[in-house]
Amino acid sequence: MPALTDFWQRYAPTNGGVATLLKKNATRAPQIGMIDAVVGSENKGGFQQDFNALTGGAGDSKKKIAMFKYHTRGVDADTLDETDAELNYCNPARTNEFLQTEQEVTRYVSRQFKIADNKVRNFDETARQHFEMELEMEAVKLVTDLNKRMIALYEAVRGNTSAGTTAALTAQAFSSGADYKANIAWQESIRREFRKIQSGGKLMMVGDGLAESYANVLGYGQVNDFGQRVDLQPFDNRFAFFGDATLDSVIDGTGTVTDNALVWEPGAFQMLHWYQNRGDFRTMRDDAINDTIAINVNGTRHVFDVFIRYSDCQDSTAGMHVTLKKWFDVWNYPTDIFKGTDALNGVNFLERWIATAA
Repeated sequence: MPALTDFWQRYAPTNGGVATLLKKNATRAPQIGMIDAVVGSENKGGFQQDFNALTGGAGDSKKKIAMFKYHTRGVDADTLDETDAELNYCNPARTNEFLQTEQEVTRYVSRQFKIADNKVRNFDETARQHFEMELEMEAVKLVTDLNKRMIALYEAVRGNTSAGTTAALTAQAFSSGADYKANIAWQESIRREFRKIQSGGKLMMVGDGLAESYANVLGYGQVNDFGQRVDLQPFDNRFAFFGDATLDSVIDGTGTVTDNALVWEPGAFQMLHWYQNRGDFRTMRDDAINDTIAINVNGTRHVFDVFIRYSDCQDSTAGMHVTLKKWFDVWNYPTDIFKGTDALNGVNFLERWIATAA
């Protein structure tokens, strides 16, 4: 095999570290949706992590510790009216100021594997095809693992409902579970709940079991038991829906609690990124590569740190030792974004719902 520098210059990221895209998967696409929802454009909106606008960063920062500023929301009791004593313009009763918090990206998932020269020789004239296939296969497994971790992290940081608890909420998705007659109560119950916590507009939803079946059935269109037209269009206009066959098992591995849906206000739950191999730490040597690479999984572009070492000790063990690594963490609204006397104290617009059938 040629030196790694020659191999990487032909097959790897170009343009100063901007990762290229591998366009096919070596295995079946995983049945995941949580990670796709979190990193998708509808959820990210104007969320910008890269404070220094790093060249080629595409919003993914080189910073491992991020700092952000925010305000605590005011309450109605702060308003003065004619029943209050004369206003003191020189010494206002309240001082408004920014709060500042920092968050470090501390979590990672990684996969390591070897591409042996003697194996490649048996099937390919060049290493490129084998290299891409192995990367794609490992990336699918890594993203599947990352997806499950996103679900668990979401479940761990869910805030209060309008009732002031973190308990999962329940609504009927089907009037009849036997023949899947859709019930509009599922989507309307969720919409009403989010209106109670002063959240409007389109919502993010990741669902499994009956929650996913609801979206599937609505794709065909139905008239429910009350003669109401129930189809995907109005549902889709109000929810960005992502099916995830791993969600129920992550939330409850015993299978007792199923048919879950995670529902949140767009932007309230974000994924943070950090990369070791950007900037001055992107290096190419004949025996080692430190860089970033993007791989397409389920149509979503995921960027990883990639570490490659080449060993040619003897023919039977010669080959590339490859590590894919993804540093990540999550961000959600801080606990003091609402005052203790605010009706929304404890709310962070992250909820879990359970779909039921009659």
